[in-house]
Amino acid sequence: MRVFLLLCLLAIGNAKPYEPINVMEFMKNYDVMMADSADEESDEDDDDDNDDNYEDGNCPSDCRCSPRVVQCSDKSHISIPEKIPEDTVILDLQNNYITEIKENDFKGLNKLHGLFLIHNKISKIHPKAFRNMEHLRLLYLSYNHLTEIPANLPPNVIELRFHQNKINKIQKEAFKGLRKLHVLGKT
Repeated sequence: MRVFLLLCLLAIGNAKPYEPINVMEFMKNYDVMMADSADEESDEDDDDDNDDNYEDGNCPSDCRCSPRVVQCSDKSHISIPEKIPEDTVILDLQNNYITEIKENDFKGLNKLHGLFLIHNKISKIHPKAFRNMEHLRLLYLSYNHLTEIPANLPPNVIELRFHQNKINKIQKEAFKGLRKLHVLGKT
C-alpha cells in the first residue's frame, strides 16, 4: 500500500517536463557558484567575470571546463570521465551513452551541487555512488533506462528528477533522510 501511495504521488507531482539545461544560464539564475561558502574567502581576489578562457590541466578530455563547472554533454561518453576537478560544483553529462554509475565515479567530488545525467542509457547505479555528496542539491536522471529508484540518495537533494525512465520499483529506503526534497519528478 505504501508503494502504491508513493507511486501515486510520483504520478501527480508538479515537476515540469524535460527541457535541455543550459548550464551557464542555470548558474546565472540560481547563483550556484556560492554553493560552497567555505571557498568564498579564497575566491575574493578572483574578480574576473570572463571564465570562457579558463584552462585546467585536470579537465577531462573532450570536456569544457570553467571555474567549478565541467561540461561533458554531447561527447559520446560511455562512462563517467576521469580527471574531474575536485572543486567542481556543476557536472553536466547530458546526452551521452553512459550505461552505469559505478561506486567511485564521483569519488572526491564532495563540493558537487548539480549533477545532470539526462539523456544517457543509465540502467544501474551502485548503492554507494553518491556517498559523501552532502552538497548535492540537484540530481537529474531523466531519460535513462532506470527500472528502480535507488536507495542511498544524497541527503540534501532539493530536486530529484527521473522523468521518462522505466521505473517499476522503489528501493525500500530510497527517500530515507531526504528532508529537503522539494521537487520529485517522475512521469
